[in-house]
Amino acid sequence: MRVNKPTLKKFLMGLSVFCFLTSAAESQTADADYQRGLTFYNLGQFDETVSVMKEVVQLNPSYWQAYVLMGYAYARERKFQEAYDACQMSLKVNPNNPTVQNFMSASLLPLLPKPQNSSATPNLTVSDKPLSSTPQVELNKTNQVKYDLSKNWWIKVYGGYDYSVFGDLINGVKAWNAIVVSPEKVTSSTSNSGVVAGLEFGRKINDDFALSISFENISSGSEFYQISDSSGDLRSESFSPELMSASLNWYFYPFHSKGARTYLMVGGGYYHAVVTFTGYDTNLSTDPNESATFTGDVLGGSLGIGQFLAIGDSFGFEVFAKARLATFSQVTSSTLTVGGVTTNAYAPYTIGVDTGFGNTVDIWSTQLLSGNGGRYTVIDY
Repeated sequence: MRVNKPTLKKFLMGLSVFCFLTSAAESQTADADYQRGLTFYNLGQFDETVSVMKEVVQLNPSYWQAYVLMGYAYARERKFQEAYDACQMSLKVNPNNPTVQNFMSASLLPLLPKPQNSSATPNLTVSDKPLSSTPQVELNKTNQVKYDLSKNWWIKVYGGYDYSVFGDLINGVKAWNAIVVSPEKVTSSTSNSGVVAGLEFGRKINDDFALSISFENISSGSEFYQISDSSGDLRSESFSPELMSASLNWYFYPFHSKGARTYLMVGGGYYHAVVTFTGYDTNLSTDPNESATFTGDVLGGSLGIGQFLAIGDSFGFEVFAKARLATFSQVTSSTLTVGGVTTNAYAPYTIGVDTGFGNTVDIWSTQLLSGNGGRYTVIDY
C-alpha cells in the first residue's frame, strides 16, 4: 500500500503532540498525589503516605522525590529495610542526592538486620518536620527537636491573679458586724483575691485543635473576723481557702500562624478544696485556741481565651483569661483541735452558716447542724 508522505508526516506530528499532552497530564497527576501524600505524612498518617507514593511512582517511575517520602514514612513506622529499599530506588533515578545518602548510611544502615551475635544498635530518631516540596533541603536533627517541641508538644508553666466568689464565707464573716453590740466591737477582713500557679502538658492534634492536661494550685486570701471589748480579744475566726485541680482541656485555634495562636479553651476535671481554720474563743477553756482543716472534692469545669506568641524555637509567651466553676456544697474535717486537744467526739465537723443568728459563719458538728438553725457553707470558686 502506498502512503502519501505529507499525510504520514501529519500523522506523526499528531501522535507526538498526543504523547506530550499525555505525559504532561500524568506529571500533573503525580504532583498532586505527591502533595496529598505529603499532607498525610505531616498528619502522622504514614500508611496512607506509603500507599499514595506507590501510586505516584506507578504513574511516573522517575519521580524520585516520591521514593524519598516513602522511605521517610517507612522509617517512621520502624520498617527500616523497606525504608532503605525505597531510598535506594530514589538514588537509582537521582544518584546525586547527599541528603538521602547520609540518611541511609547514618540512620538506616545501622538498624538493618544483622547476625544475632552483633551488638545492639541505637534507636533511629526520624524528624516529624513537614518535608519540603524541594527535596534537597538538609535536615538538622538538633534544631528539628526544638521545632517539634514548640510546634506539636508543649510544656507550660504559668501563674497569675485569681478571683474567687466565696459568697457564704465573705457574707458570713461580715454578718458579725451587725450582731455585735457595744461596748464590744468587731474587726473583719475579707478577700476575693488569690494567686494561681499551674503546670500544663499539651499535644497539638492539627492546626486547629489540641488537647492538654493541667494541674493548678490556687491560694486565696483569708476571711477573718475578731470580736473584742475593753478587756481584750474575746473571739476570732480565720478561714484560708486553697484549691487544687487536675483538668483535661480541649483547645480550638480560630486564628493561627507560625509564630502566634489565638485560642479558645474548654476544660473539665477534678477539684480539691482545703480550708484552713484557726480560732480563738475565751469561752472555751484555759487554752482558747482552736483549729481544723476542712476539705471537699467536686467535679468542675473551665472556659478560657488566650493569645500565644512564640519566642524562638523552644519558648513562648502567653496571655490568657479563664473562668472556672467549682462549687463545694460542704467541706468537712474528721478532727477539731480545741484547747490544745484534738477531738473527733462529734466528727465530722463542718463550716456552717447560722441562719438563726444573722447568717454568721461558724464551726459546727455536722450532726448538730441540721435542725438547729444552721446550713452548710457553700465554698464557690
